Amino acid sequence: MADTPHESTPGLTRTRILGPSPDPPPIAPPEPRRAARLTQPATPATKNEAPLVLPRGAKAGDAPAPARGSDRLVLWLVLLAILAIMLPAVLIDLRRPAVTMPREAAAVAVSIETWRRQTAMDSPGWLGDRLLPLRDGRSLLDQAPGTTWLHLCAFMSLEKQAATPQRMVYRARLVSAIAALVAVAGVFWAGYAIGGLNPAVISAFLLAGCPAFLYYGRVATADMPALAFSIVSAAAALWAMRPHRRPPSRGRQALGYAVCGLALGCATLVGGGLVFIPVFLPVVLIGLLVPQRSAHITGLFAAGGLAMMTLFPWMVIVHDQQPDAWTHWIAAVIPHGTNHFGDHLQVAGLRLLLILLVAMPWSLWMVFAIAQPFSTSSVGWRSRMFIGWAWFVAVLGLVVVLPGEGALHEVLLLLPVTAVLIGQLFRRLVDLSSEGRHARVWRFGRWPTLGLLVTLSVLVPLGLGLEEPLIDSGWLHDTIAYPVHWSYHLC
Repeated sequence: MADTPHESTPGLTRTRILGPSPDPPPIAPPEPRRAARLTQPATPATKNEAPLVLPRGAKAGDAPAPARGSDRLVLWLVLLAILAIMLPAVLIDLRRPAVTMPREAAAVAVSIETWRRQTAMDSPGWLGDRLLPLRDGRSLLDQAPGTTWLHLCAFMSLEKQAATPQRMVYRARLVSAIAALVAVAGVFWAGYAIGGLNPAVISAFLLAGCPAFLYYGRVATADMPALAFSIVSAAAALWAMRPHRRPPSRGRQALGYAVCGLALGCATLVGGGLVFIPVFLPVVLIGLLVPQRSAHITGLFAAGGLAMMTLFPWMVIVHDQQPDAWTHWIAAVIPHGTNHFGDHLQVAGLRLLLILLVAMPWSLWMVFAIAQPFSTSSVGWRSRMFIGWAWFVAVLGLVVVLPGEGALHEVLLLLPVTAVLIGQLFRRLVDLSSEGRHARVWRFGRWPTLGLLVTLSVLVPLGLGLEEPLIDSGWLHDTIAYPVHWSYHLC
């Protein structure tokens, strides 16, 4: 009898008779070594760009990627949508409210008198004579002329016979309304330069819905045009720096710092010398916090020089008319015979209170955003949040210590900076929520904010319905009520 295969063939095992052996279990590849301090770039760098380096603990999606054509289109469409939503709040019923604010009445009166002097001149004359603002037949050399010049541009298409005071007031208010739209666009630009699209959208909506911001966007004073030029100047500098992204090109830096300097000069021409310091110094501080600080500081000082060149023609005109007028400009920034230290502390405390009031209903989140960079939940985003934090703290310190009377328009510059700060905070909270983590500030602050929003949603319609009785009884001042009457219907 023949032997069976497994008996006759030495070394043949039973498994060869029964079938092939199963595949061995897969071996998992070894985990890649984690970098000690830096992560890999989100996108490969081209030969002309340095690799993108993120802070420790940050994800590749945290930094905004270089904008492609479709991304730029999305940015513009989002910005236009925000401006379209805001547009009715600053334009509806802009003609009807009477001029009740003394500062608005003075600004419009100067513009009207200057325009009438220009239209009455038979010959063109020297340009300086046509640009000098007038009040009661006297040239105003100790005040910034930019507001009058903007109003004159708005009056250019008016016929002399049709130039009624009501039409001229309306056109002067249009200047502030357009400036409010520019300010929102500037905040969007600054928010995107620091943190990307989400902080930009949140910051723009926060500013566009602020009642104090809408109020000054509907009155013909220098406050809103000065704010618009100021935020465009800061946003252009941030765009030139590109914090936490690939180093910017020389062309980008040249364009950004040129816009920064021109806008800073225009802001000073409109708002006076007090505007220059709280706009320029915080941006210089940010330039010290980002990489390539020497190049950025050089560009910022070049922007400051360009701003001074923008002021130079007006300084020549004023010096020709009144050689000692520079003493008035210095006194506006460093007044002689200042009040006692206790009086200045009182003004500083009043400004801090005004900041908390005008930031409502987001005042609590402003306080949270000040402390957020020092939280353990900000690991990987701390350096990025310090950009907005340093900007806010620097502007806050300068606004509080600068001379003034503690009026609302003196703290207006803090509104866009606060919006960018809170926008960064909400972006970080959204990132934590996507990871299944909910920060303590979110758990603590959401319900008080919701309650405050519901309360305001009830009280504001009641205030609008009872507006006349409240004004008659003295509970509501007509200076505040009439210019913003239609704004609250939409915000």
